[in-house]
Amino acid sequence: MNDQSKAKQIQSQEPDALRRRIEELQQAKLAWKREKEELKEIEKKYRLLADNISDVIFVLDMNLNYTYVSPSVKILRGYEPEEVLKQTTLESLVPASRELALKSLSEVMELEKSEQRDISISRTLQLELKRKDGTTVWTEVRFSFIRDEDQRPVGILGITRDITERKLVETTQNRLLYILESNLNEIYAFDSESLAFEYVNRGALINLGYTLEDMRRMTPLDLKPAFTEETFRQTIQPLLQHKQEQLIFETIHKRADGSLYPAEVHLQMVEMGKQRLFLAMIVDISERRKTEELLRETNEYLESLFNYANAPIITWNTDYRITRFNHAFESLSGYAADEIVGKELHMLFPQESREETLDKIARTSTGELWQSMEIPIKHKNGDIRIALWNSANIYAQNGQTLLATIAQGVDITERKQAEKRITDQFQELKRWYDVMLDREDRVIELKKEVNALLKQTGKEEKYKIIE
Repeated sequence: MNDQSKAKQIQSQEPDALRRRIEELQQAKLAWKREKEELKEIEKKYRLLADNISDVIFVLDMNLNYTYVSPSVKILRGYEPEEVLKQTTLESLVPASRELALKSLSEVMELEKSEQRDISISRTLQLELKRKDGTTVWTEVRFSFIRDEDQRPVGILGITRDITERKLVETTQNRLLYILESNLNEIYAFDSESLAFEYVNRGALINLGYTLEDMRRMTPLDLKPAFTEETFRQTIQPLLQHKQEQLIFETIHKRADGSLYPAEVHLQMVEMGKQRLFLAMIVDISERRKTEELLRETNEYLESLFNYANAPIITWNTDYRITRFNHAFESLSGYAADEIVGKELHMLFPQESREETLDKIARTSTGELWQSMEIPIKHKNGDIRIALWNSANIYAQNGQTLLATIAQGVDITERKQAEKRITDQFQELKRWYDVMLDREDRVIELKKEVNALLKQTGKEEKYKIIE
């Protein structure tokens, strides 16, 4: 083919190639427009999402200046987005959180320069942000880098979430844990099926002498020699079957050194999802047992003093009913305890002095105390016994509420009778003395009269009278 023919052939092919190229460009343009529209739609959706979620989405440049913040920042911090864009990130943080954020960012930037560089790296921090009203809010901030086509950081994308409630729960949990760990009583949690301990507080470890690692390999059966597995599982059945909410019983606990001590067990079941745990609080009652024994001995001693004292003792309540009296009072009144306890006081007093005596008793309830108060008691056989009484009031723990009155007496009946005999004898002697004294006076008067008559007749006086 000559050159002229080739030229004609090329000229005929050029319009076809140009046409195809134009078509390709048009197709590319249409594809680019579609992608642009799709990107706009995606951006619109993400913008809509960012503008309406409660979490705050933000974008920072590498100088930590805001370039975007979602409208939800208004709810979180009280600022409008436009106000936040004028702030720096560091201005929005309290000092401690600012220090933490800078430290974390510095560590990430160092990793960027090292061989351990990870383009998907992110960090999550708990930071305290300042609010417009001067208060602060605890947040969880997750951030990662925005990268260019060369995977170099050009910005920071972050999401901030309000964790106020979570922090409150954490604070409450920490306080509860502190309370549990500070409690001197023993506190345990163990599985309802395996009986393995899942929690043991510091008070238990100290009293038992075991380490936490030891306890994690143990069950309550290792501490309670009085129980077998069968008897222990029988004991906890009412809780497992929801027949009782709590069990309280006393048993013996065994320490790591083999020593034993009495323990009061408070046991209840808690359900956590599908797991059922037993929560146990153990009170070492060694001191209580010693105190109870001391009280028992003291009560026995006081009871013996009360019952076998030589002096009659009686107590009555605020309704003036007899609550108890001792053997000496039985002798004084002639009544046995079962005949008179629970009955009204007035039955003990003679009719003629009853009203006066009851008035004295009523005054004791206002705080007046008897000191050698003489009160007659009517014996069962009708005799009247006289006693001197001292009284004291018994109050409740508040020191104000009167519970009872106790009185201790001394039977002075024989003494009163002896005094009466002496008085009667004295009166009799006085009467005779008066009679004799009167007779002597009359004799002297008669002698004076005789002397006067003798003198009138001129005779010598017969009697010498000494005045």
